[in-house]
Amino acid sequence: ILRDLGVRTMKLMTNNPAKYIGLKGYGLTVAGRVPLVSPITTENRRYLETKRLKMGHIYGSEFSSHLNGSPDATDVNNA
Repeated sequence: ILRDLGVRTMKLMTNNPAKYIGLKGYGLTVAGRVPLVSPITTENRRYLETKRLKMGHIYGSEFSSHLNGSPDATDVNNA
């Protein structure tokens, strides 16, 4: 669909490296990745950590530190 619309180059909003690789496989150029950052709560901490461990989701160092329970990592907006 993207190629049909004339899209050839894009910035991809994702934490999932498989999406980046998948789009390159269709001949599309990914010019950069914009990470998706959401607040880490008691309810979603385990879910986000599972996505990182099992599916290779990429988070910034501050975000990953916060997932691992580091009390100093509170700024997840720079991830």
